[in-house]
Amino acid sequence: MLICLLAQTVQAKSGIWTHTEKNAFGNCIYEISYTAPDTILTGSTQTIDVSMKCKQLEGSTVSVLTKYTELIISTPAGKEVKRSFADERTLKQNDVWGPLRMSFVVVDNDVALNPGQKTSAKIKIVLHFSEVGEVLGMTIGEYSKAVSNDFDIDTTIVSSEKVTPMWAYEQFLKFLPWVAGPMAAVTVAISVVIKRLHISFG
Repeated sequence: MLICLLAQTVQAKSGIWTHTEKNAFGNCIYEISYTAPDTILTGSTQTIDVSMKCKQLEGSTVSVLTKYTELIISTPAGKEVKRSFADERTLKQNDVWGPLRMSFVVVDNDVALNPGQKTSAKIKIVLHFSEVGEVLGMTIGEYSKAVSNDFDIDTTIVSSEKVTPMWAYEQFLKFLPWVAGPMAAVTVAISVVIKRLHISFG
């Protein structure tokens, strides 16, 4: 079924969540905020902004080394679009990583869309970094962390490709064998029955 593409108004949705990392001597608390589009148009550049604030660094953790952010967009059909964005810096308590602007493009083939179709999708944002531990001024290690949203960020992916006569004709040619095959079999069966009736009454 072809779904006609209507004019889309892209709006942004925002949210904040807090993540706590426990260690032997205390807790490290991070506050992550994001802004994401409620509609993703294929073939055009989209952006998702994310920031992470080091609200509290406790115990032996004295700083954070940022690595990269990861964006995962998944559909009910099992299709996934993954993008990563490197950004390395050192953060102390109350410092903010970001805002990081993640720009990306999704095409129809990424999510198995035909021109004019759309699908629901979920967005997952993953922030990769290391906590740096020190004791008496000496670094005792770096501990890799990955923080992501544990709730759904919903969006809709809409094909921006228009349904053209050529595309419709190509789809017809793909569909034709499924129709022509059974119809040919029916035609042959009818011919056989008519021939047998002719012999019987001839």
